Amino acid sequence: MNLEQKKNTIDQIARQRDSAAGNRLQVETGMRRVAPCNLRRTVYSLLLAACCVSPAVYATDFTYIRPGIRANSIGGAFSAIADDPYTIFYNPAGISTLTEMQISGEISRRFESVSPIGEVAAVYVRPQPDKKNDVAILGFHSLRHGQYEKKDTLTAGYSTINTIKYFQKPLRWGGNFKIMRLAAEGKNNLGIGFDAGVLLESDMGLKTALTFYDFNIGTGKSMLTMTIGNSYRYKNILFAIDLKIRGGYYEFFAGIEHTVMNGLLQLRAGKGLALGGVDYLAYGIGVNVLPFTIDVIASLPLKGLHEQGGQYALGLTYKFGGESFNEKLVGNASNRLNSLKIQIENLRTTRFDLQTKVASYQVNKNIMQSDITMMESTKRDLENRLQSLKIDIDNAQYIKEEPKPKKKPIIKRVEKWPKHYKIKHGDTLRSIASKFYGNPSLWETIYNANEKNISRGLPKIGAMFIIPPPPSKR
Repeated sequence: MNLEQKKNTIDQIARQRDSAAGNRLQVETGMRRVAPCNLRRTVYSLLLAACCVSPAVYATDFTYIRPGIRANSIGGAFSAIADDPYTIFYNPAGISTLTEMQISGEISRRFESVSPIGEVAAVYVRPQPDKKNDVAILGFHSLRHGQYEKKDTLTAGYSTINTIKYFQKPLRWGGNFKIMRLAAEGKNNLGIGFDAGVLLESDMGLKTALTFYDFNIGTGKSMLTMTIGNSYRYKNILFAIDLKIRGGYYEFFAGIEHTVMNGLLQLRAGKGLALGGVDYLAYGIGVNVLPFTIDVIASLPLKGLHEQGGQYALGLTYKFGGESFNEKLVGNASNRLNSLKIQIENLRTTRFDLQTKVASYQVNKNIMQSDITMMESTKRDLENRLQSLKIDIDNAQYIKEEPKPKKKPIIKRVEKWPKHYKIKHGDTLRSIASKFYGNPSLWETIYNANEKNISRGLPKIGAMFIIPPPPSKR
């Protein structure tokens, strides 16, 4: 329907109601009857404005909105973090991380092009006293968008922990049952819903989550959402990202949180939920003045401050029986001191062990040096023995090759000394002593007289030896 057709329809409606409307205005105000043409123009203006505005009223699907100031401060990427009471609205598996009884509430106001969205939420956490890993939780969330769009949800959740047999890692899982009232587009529906989620943790600070949310019956609107999320903590910085899929719609949400001042403050930022097509950057701060925790969120539209978009909210959490921030700070300092003492003691033990090993190595080194000295001495003795054996072998070879001459009649004659002898191949000191003295053991006499012509215990071939008289004839 174009603008001219809308105008004709409005004129027709105005003409039918001119009379009744004029009489009603006259009775109520005591004024004169309003002229039909003036009333027609008034109705036309109002309906034309309504026609122009009505497409934008439903451009914002407020059923996408979830509470949790901390979660919204990091762009809604909370399914794999899931460690505060508002995890009931993101991943019921994270409920088991809440080991202390606590209550939390928040109030929020979101902005978009038509009208602001009011929001109230409250959560009560109750760990099970007889079951260490089981936690129950009750949450309430209420949304108001204009006069006619409303959403109220009462949620009860439960979570526990199991260990995966083959990985030996904790697996958190949980579920929610909810009662929901949804009023939108002129319809008021009451229904029930279910949520389910799992959370797998690793030793490296990485968490992975899978959730199925808003499986509803009786609300007149399909809101089933699947979320796959990951978070990673590096020292005091937490990174998170979620992929949310709902029908044909999917979107990535990312955020970051930095803890400072020994956990007193948490600084957060993330991509905010776009309402009415306005993208904005969410940023927030958490103040942990335990047992109270105060959370604040604000936003900055990415296109400029004149845009109608974003969120402002304030939340408060109280932990029953929880230690104060000072106690926690002192406790953390004490734990750190004890940890440092243990590290120092371990270092002392390691140092003593190293000193013992060094002393043992030094003793072994001295023993090995003594062994090397003895082995070198033994080597020299063996070399000398080898040289003597070579000489003995040479003597035996000489005796074998030159048998003893037959005895001849002894003719006494006067021998002239000293004699001269030219060394031939195969001659040894013992063989020369045997030849001239008849006794090889007198080789030292020849050695002393010809020491300069002897090399390595053997006479030099071709050398002229002086054969002195035997010792008995001197």
